[in-house]
Amino acid sequence: MSIESYILILGLVGLACIMWLHFLRLSELDALCDWSNATLDAHNAHRHALLLDLLKALRAFTLETRDTVETVSITRAAAIRAATPQARTQAETKLDLDARKLLLLAETSEVLRHSAVFAELRSQIDQNQMDILAARSQCAAYVNSYNRARKQFPGDHLAERLRYAQRAIHSIGQEIGQEIAAEPHPQAGGEAVQS
Repeated sequence: MSIESYILILGLVGLACIMWLHFLRLSELDALCDWSNATLDAHNAHRHALLLDLLKALRAFTLETRDTVETVSITRAAAIRAATPQARTQAETKLDLDARKLLLLAETSEVLRHSAVFAELRSQIDQNQMDILAARSQCAAYVNSYNRARKQFPGDHLAERLRYAQRAIHSIGQEIGQEIAAEPHPQAGGEAVQS
């Protein structure tokens, strides 16, 4: 065998190794995108449960929040029913805004403001909002990495052949969520505390 044959064989083996490494990278990033979306969905489901508790508390203690409670109930139901990721993200964003209004309204109630149960629920909602923001950020980072890997040679050819589709980033409302999480809120005693 001549030296050109060895070089050709080494080149083909090297190309095969590069293709394999890109395949592994694409597969890993695809799995991480799925995992981060599932994590975000779990945090959203937890928020829905917390909001349900908040809605029950508001219905029990205050009459003046009735319209806002009903709006949040409807928005929450729409977010749960949303079929596509984009629709779900838009519904969750609207829920962020409506939940913010509801919490601000709830804090005007003397009964709730001095309730230890409400303070604990508010603390859990704030922590959940921070978890959602972190999950959204992580999800966007994985999707960006995946989409970049898809476009780089030889990942572009692999992605096309293996049907790894471009992923959309559904991060509408992240800025709104940061506003909600950073906003001070009164605790028992009436003074504002940063969460």
